[in-house]
Amino acid sequence: MSVADQINRIKTNIANTYTAAQAKGATMPQTQNSDNLAACVQSITTGGGGGGTQFGLTAEQVLGTLDSEGNLTYPTLPSITFSGLKSISDSAFIHKFSSRTFEDGASVSFPDLTTVGIGGLDHCFFICTSLTSVDLSALMSVGNNGLSGCFSSCEQLTSVDLSVLTSVGNNGLSSCFAGCGSLTSVKLPALTSVGHDGLNSCFSEDPLTTISFPALTDVQTNSFENCFADCTALTEIHFRADMQAAIEAMTGYADKWGATGATIYFSL
Repeated sequence: MSVADQINRIKTNIANTYTAAQAKGATMPQTQNSDNLAACVQSITTGGGGGGTQFGLTAEQVLGTLDSEGNLTYPTLPSITFSGLKSISDSAFIHKFSSRTFEDGASVSFPDLTTVGIGGLDHCFFICTSLTSVDLSALMSVGNNGLSGCFSSCEQLTSVDLSVLTSVGNNGLSSCFAGCGSLTSVKLPALTSVGHDGLNSCFSEDPLTTISFPALTDVQTNSFENCFADCTALTEIHFRADMQAAIEAMTGYADKWGATGATIYFSL
């Protein structure tokens, strides 16, 4: 190999190394030569991939850190946007952030999430009392136990966007928003199918005043078991006119699934 070929090979290797380092989140120097290569590689945060972060969170934020006495501690979490996450597999995030402390006014957003598998978000944000809003606006399908207890006892949660959610499996949203004492708004305009216990205790003890199911056509007799238990502010529950017989045959219909002061309408 000639000297010229050797020089070209080295230049190519350096360029390839810079490209790989950039993909790992390295701080890129203005002049990408051999003199600056070591510093560039050293700037990569341990763990690689986006500077050692995932969805804007560091490993320490997710896993916690050990203090000087060997105790595991957890830092306060910021708002989280799970960009690019389209599907959550079975049990993937079960209890992932349960009981964690978030910054005041924090939100959780899944802007690209369309599918949650069996138990995928089971109790994921249980008792995260500082969360104020949740964006699930792309979510279409929830598997069995997919969001069971997911946001239960998130006391400052005020709104939830489920505007394209179509199907909920068995226990899919059971106790999902139970005990959310500030929850006044839920959008479910596309919900078509709910499995066994799919909404069991889903909104119990929440201050909802009205809720509508304009697309719901497929329910089981126990799909709404205790769905609105102790929802004392709930005055209106709306269904399609052609669903009246099926809804009236459901377990718990007589006491409005716990919202005893509500009126059920079949006018959609």
